[in-house]
Amino acid sequence: MAVARTTTGGTSWSRHILESPTVGFTYSIAFDPSNSSVLYAAGHVNLLAAVFKTTNSGLTWSRCDNGITGMVYTIAVDPANSSILYAGTVDGVHKSTNGGVSWENVGAYGVRSVVVDPAQPSTVYAGTSLGVYVSTNNGVDWFEQNQGMATKSVLCVSKIAGTPLYAGTEGYSIYEWQEGSVVTTGPSQHVSGMKVRLFPNPTTHAALLEYTLTQPQPVRIGLYDRTGRLLERVFNGWKSTGQHQAELDVKTLPAGVYFVGLTYDDKTVFTNFAVLR
Repeated sequence: MAVARTTTGGTSWSRHILESPTVGFTYSIAFDPSNSSVLYAAGHVNLLAAVFKTTNSGLTWSRCDNGITGMVYTIAVDPANSSILYAGTVDGVHKSTNGGVSWENVGAYGVRSVVVDPAQPSTVYAGTSLGVYVSTNNGVDWFEQNQGMATKSVLCVSKIAGTPLYAGTEGYSIYEWQEGSVVTTGPSQHVSGMKVRLFPNPTTHAALLEYTLTQPQPVRIGLYDRTGRLLERVFNGWKSTGQHQAELDVKTLPAGVYFVGLTYDDKTVFTNFAVLR
């Protein structure tokens, strides 16, 4: 394993061998957000897990991967507590609470990318060979978040405070998960006072949008393509309190990802779904 370091904004670089003689690759580098002199480099040495740490901006490095199994494809630092680290391998997400001194496998599988939500550090996203998984309690529990995706082979995930979650997939597209999206094939969920459910997802010919209003109000429902262009105004009118349904006829649409926008009380909830052919 090796890293390259520049002090000239990229004009020139110096190469640092982290361990030799070995065969290995560096797949990921992460900075400590509270101390830019502290960095982590993750990868593999002789096909075994390898994480190195520097506390002097890359001048010297020490090994810190005790407890990790599998080649390390990704590493992330908790922005609220830099002693908490997450490393992703084929065996799962590994977590350290002591700055890399020791690690524990906390779940998921086939992990290629891990990101900590900077606005809510207790929320961690993992891009895996089985799709996107999310934990809202610092990696204790993990839940699948793949509604609307045509593939589950996720290579990378990205999250910036105040923006959607993005997932890059193998051979397909970049997918966007909007804050508050509630695409689900399970029980209804509450979002901003409204219950919403869209099923089936993915679909081939039609999908049913089910929603519940807590008070009478005007409602607008629109069908959009992935660029945000309105394809059809599904409904625009007044609805009473209670449960309502809107059928989306998609049999003429090409395969891809689409969005349904449900507007009520001057708020819009966007729900994504996939059309298969």
